[in-house]
Amino acid sequence: MVFTVDILNKINQLAPFSLTMDFDNTGLLVGDPHTPVTKALLCLDCTMESINQAKAVGAQLIVTHHPVIFHPLKKVTAGSVVYRLIRENIGVISAHTNLDIAAGGVNDCLAQRLSLQNVCGLSPVSAAPFCKVVTFVPTAYGEQVYKAMADAGAGAVGAYAGCAYFAQGVGAFLPLAGSSPFIGEQGKTEQVEEVKIEMVCPGKKVDQVVAAIQAAHPYETPAYDVFENSALTQREFLGRVGDLLQPLSPKELALLVKKALGGMVKFVAGSSPIQRVAVCGGSGASELKAAVAQGAQALVTGDVKHDVFVQAQLLGLTLLDAGHFHTEDIVLEPLCQSLGEAFPQVEFTVFHPAAIQSI
Repeated sequence: MVFTVDILNKINQLAPFSLTMDFDNTGLLVGDPHTPVTKALLCLDCTMESINQAKAVGAQLIVTHHPVIFHPLKKVTAGSVVYRLIRENIGVISAHTNLDIAAGGVNDCLAQRLSLQNVCGLSPVSAAPFCKVVTFVPTAYGEQVYKAMADAGAGAVGAYAGCAYFAQGVGAFLPLAGSSPFIGEQGKTEQVEEVKIEMVCPGKKVDQVVAAIQAAHPYETPAYDVFENSALTQREFLGRVGDLLQPLSPKELALLVKKALGGMVKFVAGSSPIQRVAVCGGSGASELKAAVAQGAQALVTGDVKHDVFVQAQLLGLTLLDAGHFHTEDIVLEPLCQSLGEAFPQVEFTVFHPAAIQSI
Protein backbone atom coordinates (compact mmCIF):
# COMPACT_ATOMS: atom_id res chain seq x y z
CA MET A 1 0.00 0.00 0.00
CA VAL A 2 1.24 3.49 -0.88
CA PHE A 3 0.79 6.38 1.56
CA THR A 4 0.98 10.13 1.07
CA VAL A 5 4.36 10.20 2.84
CA ASP A 6 5.78 7.71 0.30
CA ILE A 7 4.91 10.04 -2.57
CA LEU A 8 6.23 13.00 -0.58
CA ASN A 9 9.55 11.20 -0.10
CA LYS A 10 9.79 10.35 -3.81
CA ILE A 11 9.17 13.97 -4.79
CA ASN A 12 11.87 14.92 -2.30
CA GLN A 13 14.26 12.63 -4.18
CA LEU A 14 13.31 14.14 -7.54
CA ALA A 15 13.24 17.77 -6.37
CA PRO A 16 14.67 18.04 -2.84
CA PHE A 17 12.62 20.35 -0.65
CA SER A 18 15.92 21.66 0.71
CA LEU A 19 16.19 23.61 -2.58
CA THR A 20 13.07 25.63 -1.73
CA MET A 21 13.79 29.37 -1.79
CA ASP A 22 13.28 31.41 1.38
CA PHE A 23 10.04 33.10 0.33
CA ASP A 24 8.38 29.84 -0.74
CA ASN A 25 6.22 27.18 0.94
CA THR A 26 6.53 23.56 -0.19
CA GLY A 27 5.94 20.01 1.00
CA LEU A 28 2.78 18.41 2.39
CA LEU A 29 0.62 21.51 2.94
CA VAL A 30 -2.76 19.87 3.55
CA GLY A 31 -3.62 16.39 4.79
CA ASP A 32 -2.34 13.38 6.70
CA PRO A 33 0.98 11.83 5.62
CA HIS A 34 -0.37 8.38 6.52
CA THR A 35 -3.41 8.51 4.20
CA PRO A 36 -3.42 5.59 1.72
CA VAL A 37 -3.27 6.74 -1.91
CA THR A 38 -4.62 4.79 -4.88
CA LYS A 39 -5.17 7.77 -7.19
CA ALA A 40 -3.48 11.17 -7.42
CA LEU A 41 -3.99 14.27 -9.56
CA LEU A 42 -1.19 16.54 -10.80
CA CYS A 43 -1.88 20.17 -11.71
CA LEU A 44 -0.22 23.58 -11.68
CA ASP A 45 -2.63 25.15 -9.15
CA CYS A 46 -5.03 23.75 -6.56
CA THR A 47 -8.33 25.44 -7.37
CA MET A 48 -11.97 24.51 -6.86
CA GLU A 49 -11.86 23.15 -10.41
CA SER A 50 -8.88 20.96 -9.46
CA ILE A 51 -10.72 19.64 -6.41
CA ASN A 52 -13.76 18.83 -8.57
CA GLN A 53 -11.50 16.93 -10.94
CA ALA A 54 -9.81 15.08 -8.07
CA LYS A 55 -13.21 14.00 -6.77
CA ALA A 56 -14.30 12.95 -10.26
CA VAL A 57 -11.31 10.59 -10.63
CA GLY A 58 -11.41 9.45 -7.00
CA ALA A 59 -8.03 10.96 -6.03
CA GLN A 60 -6.96 11.14 -2.40
CA LEU A 61 -4.02 13.42 -3.21
CA ILE A 62 -3.30 16.46 -5.38
CA VAL A 63 0.29 17.31 -6.35
CA THR A 64 0.72 20.93 -7.41
CA HIS A 65 3.52 23.17 -8.56
CA HIS A 66 2.19 26.38 -7.00
CA PRO A 67 1.71 26.16 -3.21
CA VAL A 68 -1.91 25.79 -2.14
CA ILE A 69 -0.92 27.84 0.94
CA PHE A 70 1.53 30.57 -0.06
CA HIS A 71 0.68 33.48 2.23
CA PRO A 72 0.07 32.82 5.95
CA LEU A 73 -3.57 31.96 6.72
CA LYS A 74 -5.37 33.77 9.52
CA LYS A 75 -8.58 31.79 9.09
CA VAL A 76 -9.97 28.81 7.18
CA THR A 77 -13.63 29.36 6.36
CA ALA A 78 -16.31 27.63 4.29
CA GLY A 79 -15.92 28.46 0.62
CA SER A 80 -12.11 28.49 0.73
CA VAL A 81 -9.96 25.95 -1.10
CA VAL A 82 -8.19 24.76 2.06
CA TYR A 83 -11.51 24.32 3.93
CA ARG A 84 -12.90 22.21 1.12
CA LEU A 85 -9.76 20.08 0.87
CA ILE A 86 -10.04 19.27 4.56
CA ARG A 87 -13.76 18.48 4.27
CA GLU A 88 -13.16 16.23 1.24
CA ASN A 89 -10.15 14.56 2.93
CA ILE A 90 -7.88 15.35 -0.04
CA GLY A 91 -4.21 16.04 0.68
CA VAL A 92 -1.97 18.45 -1.23
CA ILE A 93 1.77 18.25 -1.83
CA SER A 94 3.27 21.36 -3.45
CA ALA A 95 6.70 21.41 -5.16
CA HIS A 96 7.43 24.95 -6.33
CA THR A 97 10.87 26.59 -6.44
CA ASN A 98 12.49 23.26 -5.57
CA LEU A 99 10.97 21.85 -8.77
CA ASP A 100 12.11 24.95 -10.70
CA ILE A 101 15.71 24.46 -9.58
CA ALA A 102 16.03 20.66 -9.51
CA ALA A 103 17.59 18.66 -12.33
CA GLY A 104 14.80 17.39 -14.56
CA GLY A 105 12.45 20.05 -13.19
CA VAL A 106 10.60 22.96 -14.78
CA ASN A 107 13.55 24.65 -16.44
CA ASP A 108 15.16 21.49 -17.77
CA CYS A 109 11.77 20.52 -19.23
CA LEU A 110 11.45 23.97 -20.78
CA ALA A 111 14.93 23.77 -22.31
CA GLN A 112 14.18 20.29 -23.64
CA ARG A 113 10.86 21.39 -25.14
CA LEU A 114 12.74 24.09 -27.09
CA SER A 115 15.36 21.51 -28.19
CA LEU A 116 18.23 23.46 -26.64
CA GLN A 117 21.66 21.84 -26.74
CA ASN A 118 24.64 22.09 -24.34
CA VAL A 119 22.30 23.11 -21.52
CA CYS A 120 23.73 24.47 -18.26
CA GLY A 121 22.53 26.52 -15.28
CA LEU A 122 21.59 30.17 -15.69
CA SER A 123 21.68 31.86 -12.28
CA PRO A 124 23.38 30.19 -9.27
CA VAL A 125 21.26 30.06 -6.11
CA SER A 126 23.32 27.78 -3.87
CA ALA A 127 26.58 25.87 -3.59
CA ALA A 128 27.40 23.05 -1.21
CA PRO A 129 30.37 20.67 -0.95
CA PHE A 130 30.06 17.03 -1.90
CA CYS A 131 30.65 14.29 0.64
CA LYS A 132 32.56 11.05 0.36
CA VAL A 133 30.78 8.02 1.79
CA VAL A 134 32.92 5.01 2.69
CA THR A 135 31.72 1.59 3.82
CA PHE A 136 33.21 -1.86 4.40
CA VAL A 137 31.43 -4.97 3.12
CA PRO A 138 32.13 -8.72 3.00
CA THR A 139 33.57 -9.26 -0.46
CA ALA A 140 30.69 -11.45 -1.64
CA TYR A 141 28.20 -8.64 -0.92
CA GLY A 142 30.22 -5.76 -2.35
CA GLU A 143 28.34 -5.61 -5.65
CA GLN A 144 24.88 -5.38 -4.07
CA VAL A 145 25.91 -2.61 -1.66
CA TYR A 146 27.70 -0.70 -4.45
CA LYS A 147 24.58 -0.88 -6.63
CA ALA A 148 22.36 0.28 -3.76
CA MET A 149 24.63 3.27 -3.14
CA ALA A 150 24.68 4.19 -6.83
CA ASP A 151 20.89 3.88 -7.10
CA ALA A 152 20.57 6.23 -4.10
CA GLY A 153 22.59 8.93 -5.86
CA ALA A 154 26.22 8.23 -4.96
CA GLY A 155 28.99 8.13 -7.57
CA ALA A 156 27.71 10.79 -9.98
CA VAL A 157 30.64 12.92 -11.18
CA GLY A 158 30.04 15.19 -14.16
CA ALA A 159 28.83 13.10 -17.10
CA TYR A 160 29.70 9.83 -15.32
CA ALA A 161 27.59 7.65 -13.02
CA GLY A 162 28.52 4.87 -10.58
CA CYS A 163 32.03 6.23 -9.92
CA ALA A 164 33.60 4.29 -7.04
CA TYR A 165 36.89 3.08 -5.63
CA PHE A 166 37.27 -0.49 -4.28
CA ALA A 167 40.05 -1.79 -2.05
CA GLN A 168 40.41 -5.24 -0.52
CA GLY A 169 41.29 -5.67 3.13
CA VAL A 170 40.49 -7.46 6.36
CA GLY A 171 37.88 -6.29 8.86
CA ALA A 172 37.88 -7.31 12.52
CA PHE A 173 35.14 -7.14 15.15
CA LEU A 174 34.08 -8.69 18.45
CA PRO A 175 30.33 -9.45 18.77
CA LEU A 176 29.18 -8.60 22.31
CA ALA A 177 26.25 -9.88 24.37
CA GLY A 178 22.95 -8.88 22.78
CA SER A 179 24.35 -8.84 19.22
CA SER A 180 23.15 -11.01 16.35
CA PRO A 181 26.23 -11.25 14.12
CA PHE A 182 25.79 -12.17 10.46
CA ILE A 183 29.26 -13.69 10.58
CA GLY A 184 30.92 -15.11 13.72
CA GLU A 185 29.62 -15.58 17.23
CA GLN A 186 29.33 -13.64 20.48
CA GLY A 187 32.50 -13.32 22.53
CA LYS A 188 34.85 -14.35 19.74
CA THR A 189 36.88 -11.89 17.65
CA GLU A 190 36.21 -12.39 13.95
CA GLN A 191 38.26 -11.38 10.91
CA VAL A 192 36.58 -11.14 7.51
CA GLU A 193 37.79 -10.47 3.97
CA GLU A 194 36.08 -7.20 3.08
CA VAL A 195 35.95 -4.67 0.26
CA LYS A 196 36.15 -0.97 1.02
CA ILE A 197 33.80 1.08 -1.19
CA GLU A 198 34.32 4.84 -1.57
CA MET A 199 31.81 7.01 -3.46
CA VAL A 200 31.11 10.75 -3.58
CA CYS A 201 27.63 12.21 -3.40
CA PRO A 202 25.96 15.62 -2.90
CA GLY A 203 25.56 16.48 0.76
CA LYS A 204 21.77 16.52 0.42
CA LYS A 205 21.84 12.85 -0.64
CA VAL A 206 24.00 11.52 2.20
CA ASP A 207 21.04 10.40 4.30
CA GLN A 208 19.50 8.37 1.48
CA VAL A 209 22.87 6.84 0.53
CA VAL A 210 23.47 5.81 4.16
CA ALA A 211 19.95 4.38 4.32
CA ALA A 212 20.72 2.39 1.15
CA ILE A 213 23.88 1.00 2.73
CA GLN A 214 21.99 -0.06 5.84
CA ALA A 215 19.27 -1.74 3.77
CA ALA A 216 21.64 -3.64 1.44
CA HIS A 217 24.46 -4.48 3.86
CA PRO A 218 24.37 -7.98 5.38
CA TYR A 219 25.77 -6.86 8.75
CA GLU A 220 23.51 -6.04 11.68
CA THR A 221 25.46 -2.80 12.24
CA PRO A 222 27.27 -1.71 9.05
CA ALA A 223 30.40 0.43 9.44
CA TYR A 224 30.55 3.56 7.31
CA ASP A 225 32.28 6.97 7.26
CA VAL A 226 31.11 10.30 5.81
CA PHE A 227 33.68 13.00 4.95
CA GLU A 228 33.15 16.47 3.51
CA ASN A 229 34.89 16.66 0.12
CA SER A 230 35.86 20.24 -0.74
CA ALA A 231 37.24 19.17 -4.12
CA LEU A 232 33.70 18.95 -5.54
CA THR A 233 30.83 21.40 -5.14
CA GLN A 234 27.14 20.84 -5.81
CA ARG A 235 25.83 24.02 -7.48
CA GLU A 236 22.13 24.66 -7.99
CA PHE A 237 20.74 27.06 -10.56
CA LEU A 238 17.53 28.91 -11.29
CA GLY A 239 16.89 28.84 -15.04
CA ARG A 240 18.87 27.21 -17.82
CA VAL A 241 20.78 28.38 -20.89
CA GLY A 242 21.55 26.45 -24.08
CA ASP A 243 22.09 26.61 -27.82
CA LEU A 244 19.56 26.41 -30.63
CA LEU A 245 20.07 23.82 -33.35
CA GLN A 246 20.51 26.74 -35.77
CA PRO A 247 20.47 30.54 -35.48
CA LEU A 248 17.02 32.16 -35.62
CA SER A 249 15.65 35.67 -35.93
CA PRO A 250 13.60 37.00 -32.97
CA LYS A 251 10.35 36.36 -34.86
CA GLU A 252 11.42 32.84 -35.84
CA LEU A 253 12.23 32.08 -32.19
CA ALA A 254 8.86 33.48 -31.10
CA LEU A 255 7.12 31.15 -33.57
CA LEU A 256 9.18 28.19 -32.34
CA VAL A 257 8.24 28.96 -28.71
CA LYS A 258 4.56 29.36 -29.59
CA LYS A 259 4.54 26.02 -31.42
CA ALA A 260 6.43 24.23 -28.63
CA LEU A 261 4.46 25.59 -25.67
CA GLY A 262 1.09 26.71 -27.05
CA GLY A 263 -0.61 29.88 -25.89
CA MET A 264 0.39 33.41 -26.88
CA VAL A 265 3.90 34.86 -27.13
CA LYS A 266 4.79 38.52 -26.69
CA PHE A 267 8.32 39.60 -27.50
CA VAL A 268 10.67 42.46 -28.08
CA ALA A 269 13.41 41.93 -30.67
CA GLY A 270 17.05 42.25 -29.69
CA SER A 271 19.86 43.51 -31.83
CA SER A 272 21.31 40.25 -33.17
CA PRO A 273 20.37 36.80 -34.51
CA ILE A 274 19.77 34.24 -31.76
CA GLN A 275 21.95 31.18 -31.16
CA ARG A 276 22.05 31.00 -27.36
CA VAL A 277 18.79 31.07 -25.37
CA ALA A 278 18.14 31.43 -21.64
CA VAL A 279 14.92 30.07 -20.12
CA CYS A 280 13.26 30.62 -16.76
CA GLY A 281 9.77 29.21 -16.31
CA GLY A 282 7.05 31.24 -14.58
CA SER A 283 8.08 34.78 -13.60
CA GLY A 284 11.73 34.95 -14.61
CA ALA A 285 12.14 38.46 -15.98
CA SER A 286 14.51 39.20 -13.08
CA GLU A 287 17.04 36.93 -14.84
CA LEU A 288 17.56 39.46 -17.65
CA LYS A 289 21.11 40.42 -16.63
CA ALA A 290 22.02 36.79 -15.88
CA ALA A 291 20.98 35.88 -19.44
CA VAL A 292 23.22 38.59 -20.89
CA ALA A 293 26.10 37.55 -18.62
CA GLN A 294 25.77 33.96 -19.89
CA GLY A 295 26.08 35.14 -23.50
CA ALA A 296 22.43 34.55 -24.41
CA GLN A 297 20.81 36.57 -27.15
CA ALA A 298 17.29 35.75 -25.89
CA LEU A 299 15.37 34.97 -22.68
CA VAL A 300 12.14 32.96 -22.63
CA THR A 301 9.98 33.41 -19.54
CA GLY A 302 6.54 34.69 -18.43
CA ASP A 303 4.84 37.57 -16.60
CA VAL A 304 7.03 40.26 -18.18
CA LYS A 305 6.19 43.88 -17.32
CA HIS A 306 6.36 46.68 -19.87
CA ASP A 307 9.41 48.37 -18.33
CA VAL A 308 11.35 45.08 -18.47
CA PHE A 309 10.62 44.76 -22.20
CA VAL A 310 12.06 48.26 -22.60
CA GLN A 311 15.12 47.34 -20.54
CA ALA A 312 15.70 44.21 -22.62
CA GLN A 313 15.58 46.22 -25.83
CA LEU A 314 18.16 48.64 -24.44
CA LEU A 315 20.40 45.66 -23.62
CA GLY A 316 19.98 44.30 -27.16
CA LEU A 317 18.35 41.10 -25.79
CA THR A 318 15.33 39.42 -27.36
CA LEU A 319 12.82 38.90 -24.55
CA LEU A 320 9.87 36.55 -24.99
CA ASP A 321 6.86 36.30 -22.66
CA ALA A 322 5.28 32.90 -23.33
CA GLY A 323 3.05 33.04 -20.25
CA HIS A 324 3.45 31.81 -16.69
CA PHE A 325 1.18 28.81 -17.24
CA HIS A 326 2.69 27.58 -20.50
CA THR A 327 6.32 27.88 -19.36
CA GLU A 328 5.65 25.74 -16.27
CA ASP A 329 2.85 23.33 -17.21
CA ILE A 330 5.34 21.35 -19.31
CA VAL A 331 6.81 19.79 -16.14
CA LEU A 332 3.62 17.95 -15.14
CA GLU A 333 3.71 15.10 -17.67
CA PRO A 334 7.37 14.15 -16.94
CA LEU A 335 6.68 14.35 -13.19
CA CYS A 336 3.60 12.18 -13.63
CA GLN A 337 5.67 9.61 -15.52
CA SER A 338 8.36 9.52 -12.81
CA LEU A 339 5.80 9.06 -10.04
CA GLY A 340 3.94 6.43 -12.06
CA GLU A 341 7.13 4.42 -12.53
CA ALA A 342 7.91 4.65 -8.82
CA PHE A 343 4.39 3.67 -7.73
CA PRO A 344 2.77 1.50 -10.43
CA GLN A 345 -0.06 0.61 -8.03
CA VAL A 346 -1.15 4.29 -7.93
CA GLU A 347 -3.04 5.91 -10.82
CA PHE A 348 -1.56 9.34 -11.53
CA THR A 349 -3.36 11.72 -13.91
CA VAL A 350 -2.54 15.25 -15.08
CA PHE A 351 -5.05 18.10 -15.15
CA HIS A 352 -4.23 21.06 -17.43
CA PRO A 353 -6.83 23.81 -16.80
CA ALA A 354 -5.59 27.19 -18.02
CA ALA A 355 -7.57 29.60 -15.85
CA ILE A 356 -6.35 32.69 -17.74
CA GLN A 357 -7.84 32.89 -21.23
CA SER A 358 -7.11 35.13 -24.19
CA ILE A 359 -9.33 36.20 -27.08
